[in-house]
Amino acid sequence: MRQEYLILTRFKCEKLSAKDFCEKTRIIVTKLRRVIPYIQELYSWGKHEEDWMLINTESNNFCESILSHIEDKKINYENADSNDKSLNLNSKSFKGFRNSYSNKKNGKNKITISISGGGNKGQCMVNIKFSDVDFLSNNYKQQIKNIFNLLCELTSPDNIAFTNENFMLKTFLQPYKFHVGFMTYIKDEIINDFPQKIEKEKFKSGTLFTLSKEIPVHNEEQLVNTAIEIRNLIGSKG
Repeated sequence: MRQEYLILTRFKCEKLSAKDFCEKTRIIVTKLRRVIPYIQELYSWGKHEEDWMLINTESNNFCESILSHIEDKKINYENADSNDKSLNLNSKSFKGFRNSYSNKKNGKNKITISISGGGNKGQCMVNIKFSDVDFLSNNYKQQIKNIFNLLCELTSPDNIAFTNENFMLKTFLQPYKFHVGFMTYIKDEIINDFPQKIEKEKFKSGTLFTLSKEIPVHNEEQLVNTAIEIRNLIGSKG
């Protein structure tokens, strides 16, 4: 079984209405489709199996079409009428909103984009999961760098990391709120502070660094140790 890979993006965002969140989502998934192969069609997952449906990101009714997909029945939503706790396009939530989109339900070259945020914490996330994807096999660095470049333009992120679940579990540590992956972007120009063995460059408004020239088939201990070293270095700078 081939490894699933992830791009994890963290960025600050204000508290959003359901409409604003859906519109931000529409822009992100529309632009990502242009740089990620295999996304000819896009489906919304919603909260239940029966919610799965084909979506049109160019539609004027996009927000209305996915409104039920971002609804959490356990939440009392914030509305102009304080007695109204239901979800509408102008509603806000202390927890924010979330939804996922895929090019297919399962199988080879499945890509899933999950977006969440817009709540009181002021933090948003865009996570992209690649399941058994061919295009990462050749020149993965340029492919991922292109996606990083677009995510920087769309979200002004604090951190982007290309990783897999096992590597993430071995290298992530609370209270640090960032990830270090095989390729990582940090919104700080700290390029001179990294170990000499690390491939690094100034990128957008921060630093881009790469741990491996090829996608590791296994999570080599040396890569894990290097990632932890960098994580501690960045964490020590606050």
